[in-house]
Amino acid sequence: MDFRTLRIMNSKVSQFLLSMLLVCFSLSCIAQDIKQMDYGSLYKKHKLTACTVRQVRFKNDTKDTAIIGQFQMNALGQMTQYTEFGGNGQKVCTHSYQYDSKGKVSACELVFEDQSDIHYACQLTYNATGKLMGRSIVNGPVHCWHQETHEYSSSGVLIKSTQHYKYNDHESTTSQTYPALLSPKENTNLSYMYDQRGLLVLRQFYNDQNKVFKSLVYEYH
Repeated sequence: MDFRTLRIMNSKVSQFLLSMLLVCFSLSCIAQDIKQMDYGSLYKKHKLTACTVRQVRFKNDTKDTAIIGQFQMNALGQMTQYTEFGGNGQKVCTHSYQYDSKGKVSACELVFEDQSDIHYACQLTYNATGKLMGRSIVNGPVHCWHQETHEYSSSGVLIKSTQHYKYNDHESTTSQTYPALLSPKENTNLSYMYDQRGLLVLRQFYNDQNKVFKSLVYEYH
């Protein structure tokens, strides 16, 4: 085997490992902050100011719990900050939001824990009705999405968020889906459970044996 062949093989292996790293990172840190904006009126009604999202992973007869998200709301029920944590509980980044006089997100900024002295401003896009359709970051860190897109139901409820990752020629995406109804009157779908206020309190994920392997628990304050 000559050195040129070895370099090509090493290059391919490096690209493969990098792509797997990107996918693993994105799967463990799928940002769910935008969805929380759907519940702004309920946050205001019940005078809620914060929520902690805990991830519970089940394996055999054991489980491990870690905080993966914390968000804060102002008196109007608008989410002003979302702190994102990795699967092992380490802080990853903080999303900050500003609003205009009509309650529309006017600015979004990301600050990463390993780059706390660098702030990344997001470019925002909206549809004709003023719904936030996407966020994009120019020259952001390699482990972060460069574009995030959103899809809504006919009633304006967020039903899907997709994050787009890119490094050199490698492209990958991860998606998160949600029910088309904001707060169902009955918890008929065991994947999502709501409290008496209509707030999401539990989301469950199932494996191919139809067993719960991961849950997200939402604690409001």
